[in-house]
Amino acid sequence: QKDSDGDGVMDRKDQWPDTASGKTVNTNGCDLIPGNAISLFTESPTCPNTANGSLNISTALMGYDFDILLTGENRNESFTTIDLAESLKIDDLSSGTYEISISIPAIHYEQTFGITINEISNISGKIKDIDTKSMSAKYTVSGSTDYTVDVNGIQKRFHFNSDEENIISIDNLQKQNSISIAGKSNCQGLFTDILLLQEEVHVFPTITSGS
Repeated sequence: QKDSDGDGVMDRKDQWPDTASGKTVNTNGCDLIPGNAISLFTESPTCPNTANGSLNISTALMGYDFDILLTGENRNESFTTIDLAESLKIDDLSSGTYEISISIPAIHYEQTFGITINEISNISGKIKDIDTKSMSAKYTVSGSTDYTVDVNGIQKRFHFNSDEENIISIDNLQKQNSISIAGKSNCQGLFTDILLLQEEVHVFPTITSGS
């Protein structure tokens, strides 16, 4: 029985007979890669009807060349001999489910991941309540978890735990207000409103001809 590289696996079973000193190996004598050594995450959801989602692949493993295969949603793309010392970003992904196979050919290692690119919704908004005495108003909004509200040129930010219907309360309003509400992403659209809080409305001229 001979173990040339001293990794604890006899040469007759060792598929990687020249393991570097100090490396932890599996039963075949190949480098043992922890299950969490490679990380995948989506950097952004895709906008409605647009393929602009992205995927980021990174690892703390050093000294390996990776082969990566991406399939799903009309994409079949391979990346070979990739050094993940710097993370790999894959852009222009449409919403849907993808399978990513990542392998290290030199040590016969392969791991498959599944990820989903979500499509963000358009935001919607409508007036819910107006209080002319306290000069305040409430809007019902949906479609995002984060909103930027511009009131007469002054911005306020609101965060919610879900993108379902939520209430935004706005105080210290003027008699005439220009209000715009934007979601987390620019592609979710923009809700705008001109809000009047005058107790009396004057219509003029008082004498007209026709409609």
